[in-house]
Amino acid sequence: MSLRTSFLENFMHLKKLELFGFKSFADKTLIHFDRGVTCVVGPNGCGKSNISDSIRWVLGERSAKMLRGSKMEDVIFNGTDFRKPIGMAEVSLTIDNEDRGLPIDYAEVTLTRRLYRSGESEYLINKTVCRLKDIQDLILDTGIGSNSYSMIEQGRIDYILNADPETRRFLIEEAAGISKYKVKKEEALRKLEKTEENILRLNDIIQEVFKNIQYAERQARRAERYKEQFDKLKDLEIRRAFRDRSALESESAQTEERKAASVAAMADVQANKQQCRSELAQLEESLRELNSRLQREEARRYELKALLEQFEQQLKFNEDKRLEYATRTGQLEQEKLELSLRTEKNAREIQQRREEEASVNEELGRADSDTAFAQNELHKIEAALESSKQSLEQVRTETFELASRTAKTRNDLHRHSVFLETSGEQLTKLRQNLERYEQEVRSWRDKFEANAGGLEGLRQKAQTISQDADQLTVQKNEMRAGLEALADEIKNLEGQLHQKGARLGMLHELDVSLGLNIDSICQGHEELEKNLIKGIRDIVRVRPGYEKALEAALGDFSKFLIARNAETAVKLARRLEGENQKLEGLLVCTPLDSAVGDTGFCPLENSSVDCALLSVTEIDPEYAGLLTPFLSGTYVVRYGGPDDIPALLELSKDFTLVTQGGICFSKSRKITLGQGAVRDQSLFQRGNEMESLQNDIAVADAALAERRRSRWELDAAFLAIEDRLTTLQTLRMDTTIANESLESVQTGISERLHSYEREMDLIRFEIKELENQRAESQTQKTLQENELIVLTAAEKSAADKLEAFQHEIQVRDEERGTKLRLVAELESRLLHLRERSHLIAKALELLRETDAQARERLQFIDTETVRIGAKVMDLAGSDETIRGRISTAAQESEQVQVSLSLLGAEKQGLEQKASEKQHWLETLNNREKEIESELHQCEIKSMDLSYRARTLEEKIRQTYHVELAALQASDYPLDAETAEGMDKKIEDLRSRVESLGTVNLLAIEEYDELKKRYDFLTGQKADMEQARESLLEAIRKINRTTKGLFESTFQTVAQTFREYFQTLFQGGDAKLVLIDESQPLESGIDIIVRPPGKKLQSMTLLSGGEKALTAIAMLCALFKVKPSPFCVMDEVDAPLDEANVDRFLKVVRTFLDSSQFILVTHNRKTIAMGDSLYGVTMEEAGVSKLVSVKINQNEKSSLQSVQSEPAAQASDVKDKDESAEDNILTSQSET
Repeated sequence: MSLRTSFLENFMHLKKLELFGFKSFADKTLIHFDRGVTCVVGPNGCGKSNISDSIRWVLGERSAKMLRGSKMEDVIFNGTDFRKPIGMAEVSLTIDNEDRGLPIDYAEVTLTRRLYRSGESEYLINKTVCRLKDIQDLILDTGIGSNSYSMIEQGRIDYILNADPETRRFLIEEAAGISKYKVKKEEALRKLEKTEENILRLNDIIQEVFKNIQYAERQARRAERYKEQFDKLKDLEIRRAFRDRSALESESAQTEERKAASVAAMADVQANKQQCRSELAQLEESLRELNSRLQREEARRYELKALLEQFEQQLKFNEDKRLEYATRTGQLEQEKLELSLRTEKNAREIQQRREEEASVNEELGRADSDTAFAQNELHKIEAALESSKQSLEQVRTETFELASRTAKTRNDLHRHSVFLETSGEQLTKLRQNLERYEQEVRSWRDKFEANAGGLEGLRQKAQTISQDADQLTVQKNEMRAGLEALADEIKNLEGQLHQKGARLGMLHELDVSLGLNIDSICQGHEELEKNLIKGIRDIVRVRPGYEKALEAALGDFSKFLIARNAETAVKLARRLEGENQKLEGLLVCTPLDSAVGDTGFCPLENSSVDCALLSVTEIDPEYAGLLTPFLSGTYVVRYGGPDDIPALLELSKDFTLVTQGGICFSKSRKITLGQGAVRDQSLFQRGNEMESLQNDIAVADAALAERRRSRWELDAAFLAIEDRLTTLQTLRMDTTIANESLESVQTGISERLHSYEREMDLIRFEIKELENQRAESQTQKTLQENELIVLTAAEKSAADKLEAFQHEIQVRDEERGTKLRLVAELESRLLHLRERSHLIAKALELLRETDAQARERLQFIDTETVRIGAKVMDLAGSDETIRGRISTAAQESEQVQVSLSLLGAEKQGLEQKASEKQHWLETLNNREKEIESELHQCEIKSMDLSYRARTLEEKIRQTYHVELAALQASDYPLDAETAEGMDKKIEDLRSRVESLGTVNLLAIEEYDELKKRYDFLTGQKADMEQARESLLEAIRKINRTTKGLFESTFQTVAQTFREYFQTLFQGGDAKLVLIDESQPLESGIDIIVRPPGKKLQSMTLLSGGEKALTAIAMLCALFKVKPSPFCVMDEVDAPLDEANVDRFLKVVRTFLDSSQFILVTHNRKTIAMGDSLYGVTMEEAGVSKLVSVKINQNEKSSLQSVQSEPAAQASDVKDKDESAEDNILTSQSET
């Protein structure tokens, strides 16, 4: 044993396992594993298998089903009837790594996994937060994974035998050590797939960029020509602007003088208006006061009129009241007569009822006296009987109590004796427990105070991080919306560019094929490009609808190009001959400035003639002399069909005629049909369309560049915010995890402290109670010994008294029956008389109430009659008063009418004066309007001049992006030579600039950027292709390596499996075969077995023991090829009989020199093999508790010698447990 242990010192092995809140291990539990064999035993359902589940879980198991649950939260302790659920489960597994079996530079590695009830998980390596993948990579190809052959339970046995061949292959791969190669291969395949996608994407981008480069190159050359003409135009435009601004300033000064004269006249008019308004205001104030007095007098007149009407109404109301009072008085007199008659009748009936009541009461008194006497006699008899019964009951109670007290006293004497004997031992144990709890409380309270400061800091940090993250999230959402909007705009613009570019390219290719494109002809020849000016189509503009007519008139000339001189024409002809390019012809300017011909035209009077062709054609003035001879004398005619041809031929003797459809009638009586490059679109229509498309593309290009620049800037800001937000989220998660972890620790410490304090209070209370109980028990024991003697004598005396009282009760019960019958007869008669008396009294009471109501009503009638008389007198006085008020109001109304007449006359005079003043004020207003009109004209003139000056500056600013006010006129002198024909020169230059169409001035920079991007992308593509080849070579190398490792390992495992099978079965045969030997890297593995004495058969026909032995043979073969540092077996030996257990243990012993074993078992022989023993119990329902035991050699020998009978096994296990308890070295039950 010691030799094996020292040999294992150099091997990686498990050192300890720490559980908290995992399944039934609610309290913190620490398990130390020795090098060798550790056995875990305990009754069914106590939680033994939870230890192997915890090891599997901490090694990365993600299947709740493999952990015997339905969901992962099932591994968290869920509470019991006496405990609350815990919020998290935590398991830590410590591995001795002295031999560096794990690829990490630590001598000891602790793997930790936590799961919170909220669903959050944590993984740690040596208390450092990590990912599950980090743990899986760490234990890869070590044979200690959660699904490797180092974790074996009963379910695993069936899994190995019943799994499909492809799944069974995993075990061989784990033993061969090719798992890491498979991971690398999968990673390489993912990278290869991503690389292929990147190459395809790069090809698409490169093709698109190449197309853009070709177009950008043409645009750049065009932009250079545009800049040269534009700079000349800018210089002349600024000189003209300085001249025009000087003229505007002179005219503005004259306007200001006129404005000043009008302002002075306006001041005089406004002074007169102010005086007139003041006088008019005084008159209006007098009128307002007069109107106010008129209104008051008019209101008083209406008020008096209303008052007179009110008085008349009051007189009428009083008359109606007098009639109402007379009617009411008659009704009251009639009611009073009826009530007097009713009162006399009630008095007679009341007297009769009183006499009847007196007679009944007298008879009731006699019956009541007889009944009371009989009841008194009955009560005396019952009292005597009750007294006897009470005495009898008292004696019985005393007898029972004496018997009970005697028995109780004897029991108490025995109980006190036993209590005094056992309580002494309990008191000693309680005091020891109290001292141990006090030490624990002091230790845990120090830890709690140390953690409190750190927890507060973490909370403040988390709050700050959350606030920053919320602000960044808002910014991120806003930017995402902006990016989406820009993406939509860019997509739309790209679609438009693609559509218009395709159309322009098609037209451009058509021009190239027809030899009309100067850029394609002069490409690479700067001299030709400089002297070959442009095509005929570029210098002619024709009214829409007449394009085909112009093309028909020009004929082949419409496709000619214009050369600056004859030398250029010669060079071009030589070049085209050498390169075999197509060109219709050339027009040569000799010299260009003198090529001026007749630009007029003569009208032709004919009903068929529409117009002269020159009237609908605009020729560049610089080339008018060159083209006018071709078009003069050419007319556009109306063409209705073939019937018009004779007349048109006759007319064409002296002129050239063309139709809008492109038919030409020449002077030589030649008819040309449909001249033009394309029948449905003429050369000039195509030119107009190309110019329009170029303008649209330039505008879209500029907009697209701006949107892309905005997107790049927003993308950069968005990525910066995302990076910052990711950092904050990681920091917040780390802070939250640390905070929750520390809170969980604090909660655990707090719960632990409360638990300890409750336990300590309970222990102190138990000690005090136990001491009091012992003192009281000793006292009670002495008293009860004396009391037992007294109770025995009292029992005999009570029996004699009981017999005497029973005879006395029998006699008195007979007397009571006679008296009861007499009392019943008297009570019946008394009840009848009382009911009759009650009815008489009730009738009498009703009569009295009726009489009282009638008398009360009579009194009310008298009072009401007096009140009505007083009301009638009051009405007479009121009428007299009202008539006096009517007279006074009539006089006052006449006075008010006179006052109204006088005030009306005064008002008419004031209104006449106000009308005169108003007429004068209108005259002044008209004069003021005239002056205002003059001022307004000056203002408009001044504003117009100012606007023209601002417009001039704005035009220069918008066109050339310079401030005219910031320039000096001396820098742009205007001499006579420059001023002469300036406007014509400017228009000529502008025509040249406009003839170039819309030009993208950024085309040169864009071309350079696109060229750099194209070079970069092609380089990236080459790198990607090289990376693809490297990945393919790596995958081929991995396949070769894994194939070699798998084949060699498979052969070794197959041979070793056969050997172990024959060892465990004492014969038979077994082998492993590949399903498809041609595909060793993908083929599944099948198991073929033949137990001794049996034919080859299906695995499903094997017994449970045979299946177990077969699976054990397979696992041992894997262990033999690649030993695992440790192996956990959970009740693997359960289906085996005694003989097979011996063979199984014999095989296990062969691995003890290289591996550590943890065996969960019920078998005594397996237990005897262990170097240390852990017992799992469940003292508290639902909560597992652990006890560890060291087993010495004598106990192991004793266990090994026990027989296999069930009865003997049960007895021996009990003896072994008692012996083990005496040798306990460590006892752990951590909460």
